[in-house]
Amino acid sequence: MQSGDADSPRAPGLNSECECCSFRGSQPFRWEFSRFCLAFSPSGLNNCVFSSGREFFMTFGTNFYPYAFRKFVQLLIHSNTSGQANVSIPFQKTFDSINITTGETVYNFSNPGPLDPYYLEIKTKGVYLNSSVPIKVYLINHGGSSTDGFLVYPKEFLSTEYLVSTSQPYINRPYTHFQSEFAILSTTDNNNVSIQLRLFNGSITYNNKTFRNGERIHIVLGRLDTFQIYHPWDMSGTRIVSRFPVAVVAGNRCNVFESYNGCDHFSEMMPPVSQLATKYIAPDFYDYFNWTIQVVAASNHTHVKIHEKNGVNVTKTLKENAKMEVVVENVATIEASSPVLTTLYVHGLHVVERLDPFMTLCPWIDSYKREYAVVVPSLGFESYLAISVETAFLSGIAIDGKVITDTIDMMYDTNVLLDGVRYTVLSVNVTSGPHTISHENDKPFGLIVYGNQMHDSYGFLGGLF
Repeated sequence: MQSGDADSPRAPGLNSECECCSFRGSQPFRWEFSRFCLAFSPSGLNNCVFSSGREFFMTFGTNFYPYAFRKFVQLLIHSNTSGQANVSIPFQKTFDSINITTGETVYNFSNPGPLDPYYLEIKTKGVYLNSSVPIKVYLINHGGSSTDGFLVYPKEFLSTEYLVSTSQPYINRPYTHFQSEFAILSTTDNNNVSIQLRLFNGSITYNNKTFRNGERIHIVLGRLDTFQIYHPWDMSGTRIVSRFPVAVVAGNRCNVFESYNGCDHFSEMMPPVSQLATKYIAPDFYDYFNWTIQVVAASNHTHVKIHEKNGVNVTKTLKENAKMEVVVENVATIEASSPVLTTLYVHGLHVVERLDPFMTLCPWIDSYKREYAVVVPSLGFESYLAISVETAFLSGIAIDGKVITDTIDMMYDTNVLLDGVRYTVLSVNVTSGPHTISHENDKPFGLIVYGNQMHDSYGFLGGLF
């Protein structure tokens, strides 16, 4: 049924700004449009999430700045139309207006260092952005040779329950720049937040009380308040539950997997538990030899199977908040009996031009989109798109209207089977700046944007839903 059908019933809450809505549960009716989709049930909309929005709450983790004079944080903003946006940073008494242009708009924080959330302290260090037109936002945290970035979720996507993903610090000593970390940002006042710690060793002392693995820290946050925890051991599986929606950013201040690599900042905005899924494809990454697949279970008795093409085949049953990790060298599939959080930690590579590691969320099959509008960072990176698509629909993927061809554009491609469906995973070189990646026949595909240069790397999701 097309949007113009005379017999199409009208669903409540129809919004042309919604690029894609996802309804979890029964779907008696579903409409698909050229730029957005709407899920409808007799009870109305539920769990409708967006790739773009008008309101954004954000914070960022503490980066390791080996060259302090080169550190900066910037927002890469994509819009299909021109408009006006406002950035509010109460901690610095900063209230900036931005002219949103069609395509790419860049906003540089004038003094990002003081906005790093304090360790175990509640401070109003959050950033609020509102726009007159729908926009997509990517945050880049650059420390000279320690960079990462993430897709900033709009207000509609934020929720009240999260799991944390970090990596085990290479050197697990207190006060080193390898520490794992996560930061919480509240969207409202009087927000009660419970943090159930998942510590693989050690403890955390807060308000003169010592907290160990499985114990809960309780805090109350106001609007734009932030609270950060960092630790010399991995904190993956820490569960955050709040009364009102919060944003959670997690990763490592800086980390490394092999001694001969330089460390790099790891940072991702965590998706809510309500949006986690059971099927993922971990792509190959051009220029890199291996990467760690980390899976964190949202519930007890979660059966997980990781299958690497021409490689390992691992099955494990996880308890709630528990994790499993597998190092692979090829494309891999992840299947779980219950929703899981899946993160990829791409190891560095020691070559003539050393490539540092990076962190990225793994897109889940249900989150694949038919079109992405992204902004690829400049900063001297050689950047790529990692694309996963059903093999039957491989033909028709286009970058800025130009269809990808295997003889010219693909750096590599390979096939993998997931739940009886064959997918092709490919990597394509891409220039910096704004790009639209789409499928000519409106078929969904997954997208990761990543890049590297000497002593530096980054990676983030192209979009969700």
